[in-house]
Amino acid sequence: MKRKWDNDGDTGDKKRMPKEESAPYVVVVHGPPKVGKSSLIKSLVKHYTHKTLTDITNPITIIS
Repeated sequence: MKRKWDNDGDTGDKKRMPKEESAPYVVVVHGPPKVGKSSLIKSLVKHYTHKTLTDITNPITIIS
C-alpha cells in the first residue's frame, strides 16, 4: 500500500509522518433466495464498470 506524506508546509523540526490511506469500503449482500441479490450486484457492476456480468461465482472487487 502506498503512503502519502503529510506535508502542511511547516519546515520546523517536525518529523514527516506518513499519512495513512483509509480502508476501502466493503459491502456484503446477504439475504434469502429469490430477493434480488444477484440482480443488485449485476446492476452495480454494470453501472460502475460498463460491463455485463453473467454469472456470479466468486467475490467481486470494483475499484474506482
